[in-house]
Amino acid sequence: MLFLEIDAQEIRFFYRSKRLGNMGSEIVVSSFPLETFSGSEGSDTEENLKMVLDEYRQKDCQGRFGQRKCSRKVPVYLLLPFQNGLIREFCIPWVVPKYRDKTVHLWLEQEVPVPISELSYEYVVLDEKKDEYLRISVIGVRKTTLELYARCLQQTGYELCGAEYTVQAFGGILAPLKEKRILCLFKLHNQNIQAVQYRNGLPEVIRVIPGSEPETPKYQIYTALKDCTIPFNIVVTDGSAEATRIADILIDSGEAEGARTLESVYQEFDSSDFSADSHSMNFHYLALLAGRQRVKEKKNCNFGCIFLRPAKIKTCLLVLMIFIGMIFGIGCYCYPLINHISEHQIEITALQEQVDELNAERKNQIWSEWERNRSDTFGDLTMVQKSLTSLNSSIRLNRLSYRQNTLYLYADCSDNLSITSLIGVLTEEGWREPVLTDYDYRDKTISFCLRVERKI
Repeated sequence: MLFLEIDAQEIRFFYRSKRLGNMGSEIVVSSFPLETFSGSEGSDTEENLKMVLDEYRQKDCQGRFGQRKCSRKVPVYLLLPFQNGLIREFCIPWVVPKYRDKTVHLWLEQEVPVPISELSYEYVVLDEKKDEYLRISVIGVRKTTLELYARCLQQTGYELCGAEYTVQAFGGILAPLKEKRILCLFKLHNQNIQAVQYRNGLPEVIRVIPGSEPETPKYQIYTALKDCTIPFNIVVTDGSAEATRIADILIDSGEAEGARTLESVYQEFDSSDFSADSHSMNFHYLALLAGRQRVKEKKNCNFGCIFLRPAKIKTCLLVLMIFIGMIFGIGCYCYPLINHISEHQIEITALQEQVDELNAERKNQIWSEWERNRSDTFGDLTMVQKSLTSLNSSIRLNRLSYRQNTLYLYADCSDNLSITSLIGVLTEEGWREPVLTDYDYRDKTISFCLRVERKI
């Protein structure tokens, strides 16, 4: 990704190319002078900016990225000068993270004099206490300003992927100083001094100290810094004589404990990669280096996301179309298989119904046969009971056995006439084929076994 910084005097380009193997990487920095650029719309302003962007693309960009890659849009992360921007700190009622975006939006509609629809903003939570308060820092830029830069980049072959203020990038350099109150003094192109108060790497107050006179009066310094938290722990300067003179005034008056330059703050960085790169940079390229580090660590505050939303929507639509196409292709491929499976499923269902009908019919047959056997058995027992009541008193029944339509009578009597009489009675009751299977005469007593069968 190409990093680009714009101020009133020049445009700076920063690119870090990767080398093959273990040869490390190469840092490429370029700068082009820019005539007075206010950051507002206007034909001369836009043409001047587009001319510089096109010149870099035709020369350095093609040499670094290659002709083939530069035939496409080059992704750019933009650092903007803080001009008529918004930086405010608010304390709002505590809300759960799910509803914070909407709450901040409604709060800004009431507190910011500019219509919120004209701003692109981001916010950072500084402190919070559950169910009580939420302290946030809001920093924003006008959408017209972003649209101007995005339009110039688009027309010259670039693509805006993100944007933030230069003062935010400098906050990445000062972040290791933690809770200290830091005042940074940077010389502007018109001899004025930009004063930025930082805490935890976040800009809190941004003011301009007039520097047109050879010696800036103290009252002008204190008037410009009236919204800052005084005294300061450290005053950091860009090394210019004007900024150093104001830092000395603050130290002599007891409003600051000490002064340092950005070069002395480099060593505070935990990233050795950043420190190694920064030694070869002058002050004007430090913002680009710090901005790249913030993007790499995902600590940047990106205003340019509003220009990424249409691209994201297009990407989502493209992914959705591809997904629908895949579903359609899979459907066309699987439809014959599904149709074949459906036909087999119908056949299986029909066969299952036939099996169920056969099982039901078999069950009914078994039940009918059981009912018939039960009825026959009941009739046989009735016949046996009736036959027993018809026995002659001269016959003494010892045992009776009934098996499979056959009745066996074991009895005793005194003469053969009683046996003949018994056979006659059973025949009248419906029994057939009487057979005397056993006959024994002893002590004037006849023991016999008579077998008869039920008429079917």
